[in-house]
This record gives sequence, structure tokens and C-alpha cells, in this order.
Amino acid sequence: MDNYHTYRVTEVDVGTPPLASRGWEVFNLNFHDFEKLPSKKGNSVESPKFTYDGHEWSVKIYPGGTALSDIGHVSAYLKKHTAKGGKGGNTISIDFAILITDLDDITLVELKTYHNFGDGGSDGGGISNSQGWKNVIKRADILSQNKHILRDGTFSITLLMKTKHTAMRLMKPFVPKNLFSGYMSEMLNTPMHSDVFFRIERADGNGVNDGLCECKQGSDAVPALQGNMRGESTDEDEVSLDSYDFFAHRLVLKACAPVCEPYPDMTTIPIHGVDFDGFELALGYVYGFPIPYSQWKKHSKGVMEVADRFGIVSLKLEAETWFVKFTKITTKNAFDLLLYADAKNLHLLREAVMAFFVKNAQEALRVMSFDNVPYSKSLLSDLLAIIAQEAVSEEKKENAHNDSLKYKTMDISSLRMEASEQHKEIDGSREALIRNLATEK
Repeated sequence: MDNYHTYRVTEVDVGTPPLASRGWEVFNLNFHDFEKLPSKKGNSVESPKFTYDGHEWSVKIYPGGTALSDIGHVSAYLKKHTAKGGKGGNTISIDFAILITDLDDITLVELKTYHNFGDGGSDGGGISNSQGWKNVIKRADILSQNKHILRDGTFSITLLMKTKHTAMRLMKPFVPKNLFSGYMSEMLNTPMHSDVFFRIERADGNGVNDGLCECKQGSDAVPALQGNMRGESTDEDEVSLDSYDFFAHRLVLKACAPVCEPYPDMTTIPIHGVDFDGFELALGYVYGFPIPYSQWKKHSKGVMEVADRFGIVSLKLEAETWFVKFTKITTKNAFDLLLYADAKNLHLLREAVMAFFVKNAQEALRVMSFDNVPYSKSLLSDLLAIIAQEAVSEEKKENAHNDSLKYKTMDISSLRMEASEQHKEIDGSREALIRNLATEK
């Protein structure tokens, strides 16, 4: 079975689910290109209809607010629609709430209410078919890059709905979640039972250690460190280096970061030039901590280098994706990024730089010198692949299943996904990925 990495889950109910199995039902509504939506007061955008408890509903937002909204606020309303051929007079009491979160899944807005929804006309007894809030959130906050609300221009609202009378019915039994991931995250930085620790001396303002990062092991090392958890200084000299200790476990490192695992006969491992924040986030990732969007924005490069250094392949590729996303390529930095990508084997970054050259060829030829650009067959391959992607139509790509063109015109992300689905190595150059994919399993 294919190992799909990107997917959207849609549940389709045939018939009405039994009340005993229903609590809050969640609907995720995505308003794409939010900045381009009409922002004049009174102008609205309505979602497609969806079904809940046998009725059709929609969510209507006013990007510039209604006539009653405070200036600059977005309004949102839940609306019940009369069923096709219905006679009206059909009311239903609904508890509902909307949530707005940032890209770190931190809830910024949580509004909850209930309403007895009718059909909005005389047939419905004059009971309103719409209810919501005139002041949900400031439009400026949604558009602000500092708030991290939009994902690629999309504004998302989470709607929760529950029929009022279901609260009186028996819900399905509570089943606790598997707590393994929680226990794993708690083990990090806990001295008890740890057999490895890293000490990082923060030597300068940019978080890069110029001294020694030690990795000691054995139970004899732990008691002496009980009072020196992360964040406590260990040097009392006037020009002291803040020292931070991270407690870890050999078994976890062996499975998830093999390069980071100490050898059996070693008690101290010198690790120079470690990015502190990158190391902290990478070690947390190994223990199951997700890296928030805000940290990716600040430390994607540091995490990428640490992950590459300690053999955390999945983290390296994820960090590279974020680094490319947050890095603006220009004629001034393109060569430096290309050299950096070549030195660190960052093939997605290299592809992005090549794509920049193809898209801005005339400007690049006019203002840039190519004398110091190192030549390699792989660079030429990347360049030709990007040109081929522009030239080959989608129809030809679809018809190239039995042709070497299928892989040679794929971008690096598609090659990595294809390799992952075939359970093959995903961290390699374009040539290596194509060669592995072309090899029979």
C-alpha cells in the first residue's frame, strides 16, 4: 500500500450517526487568499453548505465587518438553510463555538454560544436562522506577519457544533490516549535514569558554542549534576559562560540520532561549534516535541545543521523545507546560498537557487559574475531538470510512466516522496534518488 505523506481526511456518514456516539463535531473552514477578500463593511464571503444533524449549514464571514461591527473587525455567523422542499417551521437548538489559532496551534480566539435556529421567515415562526459574532478578530491581526495566523494566505476557522439535547444523552465511553509520547517527552532533561548528558557552554551572543560541548555517560555522572539543570550558570568567573545540561538516554539516541550516541568506551565527546537553540530543538524533536512555527522561523538553519551533523535525516529535510520557505533568494545572496547548499548537501535549497536563476536569467546575467561558480555535473543536472519541468507539459509527464523522463523531470520534493513510498533512502542528490528509484526493489 502506498505510504501517502500528504492527504486530506474527509468522513462521509451514510445516514444519521447515533446520538450516543456524537459529542462536539468539528468543521475546519479555510478561507483562501484572505487578503484579497472584499474588506468593505457589509461585504461577505460564505462557505459552501455542509450537513450536520440532518440540516444544511454554512459559515459567513465579513472580512471588513458588518454595519454594527467595530472598525477593522471581522464578523462571523453560522447560518442554517431550509432543506430543499422543506415547509419551514423546523427549529433546532445548537451549541456552537469557533476557534482561531496561530500556526503554533495557540488559541487566539475562542467564542461559544447557543441558538435556537429556525428558518428565518414567517414559516419558521420568525425565528432567526443565523447567529454569530460581530467582532471576532481584527483584520489587521490576521494579516500581521507577527501573529502567524495565515498559512500561505489562508485564514482558517475551526467550528464546533453540538445539538443541544445530545448533552443529556449517554456519550461514548471515555478512552484514554496512549501516553507513550508524553512519557518520552518527560524523560528529556530528567536526571533520574538518564545515562547520557550534554553540557553546552553558551559562549557568545549568537548562541554558538566556541568551547567544548561534553557528552558524559554513566550513573556516576548524574548525581553531581542534580543541581545544574538547563538554564543555570556553572562558572562563577566574571566572564562566565552560561552552561546548560541536557539529560538524555543512550537507547533513544541510538534509535533516533545514531551519530549523537557516544561510543561504549567514551565518557566525553568534544562537539565544537554547536548552535545552542538548534541543538535544543533537535534534541527535543528526538524525544517527540514538535517544533513550533515561530521557532522554525528563527532557527531553521541551526536546526538543519544540527540534524545534518547528528544524522537525524527526517528533521534535516523538514528544517531544509522551512529554511527555503523563509529565505528570500536575491542576486546578492544567490551564489552564497548555492555554495552553502553544495557544502551541506542541501538539495532542495540548491534546486530553489537554480529555479531562481532560470526565472531571473536576464537579471542574473546583467548583474552577476559566474567566474567563481564551481562546476559540477549535479548542478548542471539540477538546472536542466528545472528547464525540463518548465518545458514538459503535464500530459507528457503523466504519459511518461515507463520512461526515464518520469524521474528526471521531477522536483526534489517529489523524488523524496517517491523514494519514501518505496521505502528507499530519501536524503540524497537528485542523481542518487533517481538511481535508487530506477533500481528494482
